[in-house]
Amino acid sequence: MTNTYDNFYEALKDQYEYLLNGGTSYRKKTALLALNIAKEVKQVDLFFDHERTKQFVRQYLPDEDNYRVLDVSKMLYHNAKE
Repeated sequence: MTNTYDNFYEALKDQYEYLLNGGTSYRKKTALLALNIAKEVKQVDLFFDHERTKQFVRQYLPDEDNYRVLDVSKMLYHNAKE
């Protein structure tokens, strides 16, 4: 794991923990799914391109609706860019 990945993962984890204290159930699940994907993939570079991120999340979460896929991909993409 690189330092960049560690920062990316920590940012996602911080978001999830923040949402645990008052976020909606939808946002909590979105953050948890993003965190789980990041944990399994252990890369940040997969999420630098928004279209590629959406395609990846769509394949990773085939049972989720399009809104959830878009929200998870946005969370991954925006945290990867920071």
